[in-house]
Amino acid sequence: MLFFYESPRFLVSQGKFTQARGILVAMARMNGKRLGDLLPERIPLQDMIIPDSDGTDRGSSLPKLLTIFSRAYIRRTLCLSVVYVCLTAGYYCTTVFLPTLLTQLNLNPYFTSFISILGQIPGIFLISILTEWPCVGRLHTLRLMTFFTVVFFLLFAFVRNDASISVSGIMIYFFMAPMLPLMYTILSESYPTEIRAQALNFFNTLSACFGLGLPYLGGYLVEQGIPWLFPSMAAALFAIQLMAALLLNHETRGVRLLDNV
Repeated sequence: MLFFYESPRFLVSQGKFTQARGILVAMARMNGKRLGDLLPERIPLQDMIIPDSDGTDRGSSLPKLLTIFSRAYIRRTLCLSVVYVCLTAGYYCTTVFLPTLLTQLNLNPYFTSFISILGQIPGIFLISILTEWPCVGRLHTLRLMTFFTVVFFLLFAFVRNDASISVSGIMIYFFMAPMLPLMYTILSESYPTEIRAQALNFFNTLSACFGLGLPYLGGYLVEQGIPWLFPSMAAALFAIQLMAALLLNHETRGVRLLDNV
C-alpha cells in the first residue's frame, strides 16, 4: 500500500491538478508511454474536466458524510444499506455455521462445505456476463441472484433428501457469494468521486456494527437443534434484501461516473 498512487480522478475532483498530473506522468512512464502523447502538456487538467450533468454547481454545505443522506441520495443510501447489511450478514453467518448445520443433518460437514463454497466460482463468471449485458445490468443481476438465494435457502431448510440438501448448498453459494463483488461495484459506482470514500466507509462501518451480534444470533439459532430454523431465517433475511433491491432505481451500467456532488 505504501507504493500505491492516489487516484488522479479523486485529486482532480479536489482541485489538486498538479499532483494529479504528476501521478499520471509516473503511471505513463511505468507503461512505457509519454504523457504528452495522451494528455497534451499545454492543456491544464481543469480545462479537460467534463462538467457533471448540466454543469451547474451542486455543491453542498453539508459535511461529505452527511451528503449521502441528502435529498439526492437518501433513497439510494437507505436501500443500499439494507441490501449490504443483509448480504454480508447472510453470507458470513452461513459460512461460519454451515459445518454445524451439515453435522446436524448427518452429512459430511467438510466435504459438503467445500463443494458448496466451490459453487461460487461459476457464479462469479455468471455475474461478470450479466452485469454487462445491456438488457440486464447491475440491478437486475442483483435482484435475480437474491431471488434464487431465497429459493435455495428454503429448499435447504425443508427438503430432507441428502442429495437435494447438497445441491441446495452448492446453489446457495452459486447465487449468494458472487453478490459481494457485485455490491462492491454497485456501491463504488453509486456515488460521485468526491464522496465515494465516505460512502464506502459508511457502508462497511454499518455492516461491521450489525456484525457484532451475528455470532450470538447465528449460534443461538443453530443450537436450537431445529435444522430448518437457521436456513429459514437466512431466507427471510435475503427476502428483505430483495425488497430493498426492488426499490433501487439507479442503474449504474453505462452511466458516466460523476466527480462532484
